[in-house]
Amino acid sequence: MAALANDRRAPRYQTPAGPRVAYKMAASTTIYGGGLVMLDATGVAKPAAKAANTTVVGVAEDRAVSGASGDTFVTVRNGVFRFGQLASDKAGLPEIGNKVYVEDDQTVRKTQDSNAAAAGVLINVEDGDAWVRVGLVTGD
Repeated sequence: MAALANDRRAPRYQTPAGPRVAYKMAASTTIYGGGLVMLDATGVAKPAAKAANTTVVGVAEDRAVSGASGDTFVTVRNGVFRFGQLASDKAGLPEIGNKVYVEDDQTVRKTQDSNAAAAGVLINVEDGDAWVRVGLVTGD
């Protein structure tokens, strides 16, 4: 899969809704609804991608577009969401309970590639897709 170019419906596992948290966005950035969101080394939100010193914080509720000043916030939700998997590095049933890693803002991979942050913990695998517990707050 490729990084998002539009919003996506982020299928959610049958769990209670997780908390919402707002994060300041990097300047001149678009984060699509349903996409994985990360904080970069400076602590601002961006679409998840393979990059050093990043932390995945959740899934964007809606599209957010920041201006040049970077004074916009994106609201993310924690919980268990369904993502596509990198075809050449798919997690399977034996990996349930293990971390999976960011490929892009809608794709995860089984093994940690250079600079790939953990997307979350693999909860289940269905039709080749990964159900992943995402976010810093996992109270759901």
